[in-house]
Amino acid sequence: MAYGHIDINFQSKFPEQLTQQLPPLPSEFDTVLPILTPKRVPSLNVVNHVVGSRDVQPFIAFGTVLRRYGHRVRLATHNNFDKFVRDTGVEFFPIGGDPEDLMSYMVRNPGLIPSMESLKGGDVGKKRRKMREMLHRCWRSCIDPDPISSEPFVADAIIANPPSFAHAHCAQALGVPAHIMFTMPWTATRVIISRGWSKLGCGSPNTDDVFYLGDCPYEWLFKRVSAVVHHGGAGTTACGLVNARPTIIVPFFGDRPLWGRVIAGAGAGPMPIPQKELTVERLAAGIQLCHFPGTQDSVQKVADMMRQDSGANTAVESFHRRLPLDNLVCDFLPDQHASWIYETKYNAGRKQLKVSNQAAAYIVEAKKLRFTDMTPLRSKEDNTDVDRWDP
Repeated sequence: MAYGHIDINFQSKFPEQLTQQLPPLPSEFDTVLPILTPKRVPSLNVVNHVVGSRDVQPFIAFGTVLRRYGHRVRLATHNNFDKFVRDTGVEFFPIGGDPEDLMSYMVRNPGLIPSMESLKGGDVGKKRRKMREMLHRCWRSCIDPDPISSEPFVADAIIANPPSFAHAHCAQALGVPAHIMFTMPWTATRVIISRGWSKLGCGSPNTDDVFYLGDCPYEWLFKRVSAVVHHGGAGTTACGLVNARPTIIVPFFGDRPLWGRVIAGAGAGPMPIPQKELTVERLAAGIQLCHFPGTQDSVQKVADMMRQDSGANTAVESFHRRLPLDNLVCDFLPDQHASWIYETKYNAGRKQLKVSNQAAAYIVEAKKLRFTDMTPLRSKEDNTDVDRWDP
């Protein structure tokens, strides 16, 4: 066991029986859904759960496009992004947690089992308390009024990035669809070091070859460098590629190694260099590869494709395409989303009518029904309590 990772080998005397537990894999994978005739999508209350550092930026662009379609969008993320989110016009809901602390913990504990230092120092208990707060606040973001305006809010759909964790459970509790989205696409040098939260090189003076930089927008900075070296975060990687900058990824946890290999496979940079294996020689070789003409040509092709692709619009189209519209649209006011179910009784049987909040208010005001005659609509049922099976 190295760095807290565990090698697991499964052996069984009953391979055929175990194989029957899972459906066979298709010979080919189709990652794109067929384009269907679009139905009118009613205005929805959409909450975005985002955990991470620069993961927030792409979701703001996504939320802005969702608002153009008439949806009310709430972005639930770390407290320190409050002003950044609100300045764009997207609603903000704080979920607590500090991305700096979370990333620091992952650097110290990249594997499954925490290091002895973390166990002795109480890091595990602190992380559990922070995660508990974030999970609780993610749930509250689905049902609580706006923290500033007090305007009521109940989520009709949840969109989240994978590390937010609470998405599936919140969706199951509310009976609404959850959409998991990620923003990752597939020599003589002066070094600019962005210190970031780690205060890298703190106290070291600037020289003719090395320049230490404080907080700086990557969108501005990456246009002025010839290559970038970073941990492989989604927002940072996308920013480097769209600016046609060869990329070296030094991953230390999560999905970063995967995206590093994707970049290498596209020819936009070398294979990722794990943090524990980073040496001067390996970094220098990676930088040299970034300046090869072939690498420059490959990353330019990636950048051209990314500029042609309207990622936010495509994401919204994908979101709309996967909505269970047959369960979402009001039977009385088709331009509104349904929030209630009324079950009618006929001689021939029963029929369920989907009713929006406005239609329900009209019906109740006309004394045709009472709110107690209706039940909350659950447009999408999911079950995360799947029983385990051995081995």
